[in-house]
Amino acid sequence: MPNKFPALAIEGGLNKLGHGMYDCMNGVGAHEVIIESPQHTTCLATMTTKQVEDVLWAYRSRYLDLKKDSRMKFILLFRNQGRVAGASLSHPHSQLIATPIIPHDLHDEMEGAHRYDQYHERCVYCDILRQELDEGSRVVADNGHFLAFEPYASKYPFETWIMPHRHFPSFAYISPQEQTAFADILRETLLRIRLGLGNPPYNYTLHTAPCDDDQNALYHWHLEIFPPPDRRRRLRNGHWHLYQCNPARTGRRMFAGSRCECDNWWRKQPEQAPSTNAQRGKR
Repeated sequence: MPNKFPALAIEGGLNKLGHGMYDCMNGVGAHEVIIESPQHTTCLATMTTKQVEDVLWAYRSRYLDLKKDSRMKFILLFRNQGRVAGASLSHPHSQLIATPIIPHDLHDEMEGAHRYDQYHERCVYCDILRQELDEGSRVVADNGHFLAFEPYASKYPFETWIMPHRHFPSFAYISPQEQTAFADILRETLLRIRLGLGNPPYNYTLHTAPCDDDQNALYHWHLEIFPPPDRRRRLRNGHWHLYQCNPARTGRRMFAGSRCECDNWWRKQPEQAPSTNAQRGKR
């Protein structure tokens, strides 16, 4: 459904103009809310895998529909959990923003992947996936289709990535089997965050290739989850971040302690237990 207070409007043309050395255009785009459940008190972490999968299919359906609009260059799917993370509604929902420009962060990711491929002749994200599987210390869960892990050098404490094993650039090309596996590992990871960190606020964003470049063989789509950082423990300027934490240690604190809690929770609600035989990382 359309956002009640949209950041962008779907009607009208871009009307790009030059103002001296500066460029401007109309705020054209789409801003939608994806309602995840009719139940007000539920969340993705406590839904069944099938319910989460339905939400992910809604993501893909809206993505494919808006991709047909030639004005749209990039479609961002994201979720804010908790008021601190930016959620203004308590009812479970995600959001979608389609824009006529490509964000700088995605430009940087794609250029970095291109440089890595030029030097190594390999996908940087596939190499990250292999490295995390080989080491195991930062792995949260692996169900054969997707890997959840703590990045080696994360920007935020408890930052978690979910990455498909199969190399493909856009979420739009996910298969039905992969969608089920994605729903399963996303729900499990969010439940571990909920139990391991005391139901903290968090954000997640889906990193996928631009609409007109979604066959780019060098990019590898993935999802990034990041609890809002504690600014008292973060030192940041325009060039670098410094945290007093270690991804392997924070991963153990976050997930090793929550493993028994998750197992107990699933025993009480067996219909919501993971449907795949997920393999845990070496602790």
